[in-house]
Parts: sequence; structure tokens; C-alpha cells
Amino acid sequence: MTVLSSGSRWSVWFCQTCRKRVMGFNARHGYAVIPIGRHSLMAGVTVSGPEFLLTMGHDWEGEGPLDGFLSATSGLIARMDHLHAWHEGVVAGNLRRLGLDGLESVALDAYLSAVIADKSLTKEVAFEALTGHFSAS
Repeated sequence: MTVLSSGSRWSVWFCQTCRKRVMGFNARHGYAVIPIGRHSLMAGVTVSGPEFLLTMGHDWEGEGPLDGFLSATSGLIARMDHLHAWHEGVVAGNLRRLGLDGLESVALDAYLSAVIADKSLTKEVAFEALTGHFSAS
């Protein structure tokens, strides 16, 4: 279990080891099935160039080169929401498993210590569950 810095649109949601695993999983699928952060560029969803500049300033919805970008962005946001919901479920399940679910609040260091002490809650197990969940979705 690793505590990560956040606060930037460029913050990554996975430790370095798991980020590499997620990027490998995504590469095998040809797109960011599992987003690694909140910015679209982190998932390879971009639009640029003369085609983009020509479409600015008029109603381009449903036409032109931005269709793919809009569709990809919409799908990416849905997968971000899906990842967030999955994460909440994992934490809730861990709290139940560790007997911490009846408490009004749990300090982060207490949660992390309990997770680390439970040898069955490893990063490998969590990653397998994550990829299994996203593969089934």
C-alpha cells in the first residue's frame, strides 16, 4: 500500500509499480481501459493541429475532426467514474475485512497498517482484481 501525492491535474492515481502494470494492461488493449490520472493527455486523448483550429468558433458538434475526441473524452470520463466507484468498493471491502467498518472514521495510518499486516491484501491481488473488474465491464 502506498500513499500518493495529489492536487495536480497531472497526479497519477497509482504507485510507480502499479502504474507500469496499468500501462501494460492498457497497451495490450490499445487504449486507456484503466485511466492513470485525471487529465485526458495522460490517457492519450488529444486533439490538435489545423483541423482543430479550423473548427473553433462555430458549431462543430456531430461533425468534423472533433467527433473522435469528444467520443474518446466521454468514454474516458465514464472509465474514470468507474475506477472511482471500484476504488470505493475496495476500500469498503477492506474496512469490513479488517473489522474497521463500524467506526465513524479511520485514520489513514491505522488503515494502511492494517492492510499491510493482512498478507492477503497485496498489490498483486489488488491489481488482478482491478484488471478482472475492468475486463468484465
